[in-house]
Formats: sequence, C-alpha cells, structure tokens
Amino acid sequence: MKTLHILLVIAFVIISGFAKDTQTDENVFPKKGTDKSVTVPIKVWVTTIDNNALPRTDCTGYPPMSHTGGGWLEGHQTHGGRFITSQSTWIITDCETSGYINTSHISGTNTVANGDSYPYTCDMEVVLAEAPPFMVTLYITIGSGTGRFEGASGYVECHGYHNGEVISVAGEGTITFAK
Repeated sequence: MKTLHILLVIAFVIISGFAKDTQTDENVFPKKGTDKSVTVPIKVWVTTIDNNALPRTDCTGYPPMSHTGGGWLEGHQTHGGRFITSQSTWIITDCETSGYINTSHISGTNTVANGDSYPYTCDMEVVLAEAPPFMVTLYITIGSGTGRFEGASGYVECHGYHNGEVISVAGEGTITFAK
C-alpha cells in the first residue's frame, strides 16, 4: 500500500510537470490593441564599426580631439537577436572634452534579426588615459520603433573599452513594450 502511495505521488508530480505553463507569449509580449504593456529586462552586446567616409566630429573643450562621425553596430540583444549591421547605424551629433572625460552625444537606429528597428540616443563617456584601452560608459535611451518595438521605450547602461580602433561594450537595462 505504501508503494502504491509513492507511485501515485510520483505519477502526479510527473503529470503536473507537463501542464501548460501560465506564462504565455501574450503575458510577456501582449497582443497589439490590448491595454497591457510590459517592462522586461534587456541585455545588449555591441562592437562599433567606423564609417571613415563620414566627416570627423570635432569636440569642444580641452584637450582638443575629434572622432569618426559615425558608423555601424555589430552585436546582439535580448528581445531581438543579432543586429543587421548594415541597418544598425550611429552618428556623433556633438562632443566635448573636460579634463580626462570625453562626452559624445550619439543618435542612431538598431535593426534586429527580423527587421524590426528602433531609434536611440546615447551619451557616451570615455575616460581618457595616456594610451588605450579607454574605459567607456554608454547611457542609451530607446525610442518607439517598428514591429515589436512600436510604442516601446527603454533605458540601457553599457560598460566596456575603446581599444583605439573599436568600442566594445555590454550592458543591461529595461524595455517597455507598449499596448
């Protein structure tokens, strides 16, 4: 009899483990037209590719410096997958240097694997040193885009390094998928 009870408990545990999960796609990504919105964590991994055909952006302040004017992004993120590099662009709108900190203001668009995209703005702080690698922090604000990103908004903070040629960062934040 005791063996029968144990077998019944094991069978119940196994069967209940196959029950449909209560977290459906609709709970995580609500259907368009509903009054639900959801905020979820987002992680991003990015490396820059310079577009040397663009004019350089001269920074104000001291010491004097200039940057490549823009380029493309290579990388991936949660809730989107790999970036389509040729459609994931950035441009430095202006920059200033004060002491050992260079701050650049950036705008761009990220396009993910399925073709959905979103615009973003970014403040990038680079801690200047005598030689690379330079520490980099990005403060990214995500705007409403196309497809899954229609009506979305979010914020991501990334940290990484500028090795003198490319910037590689990783970070996380939140994104809210709208109604």
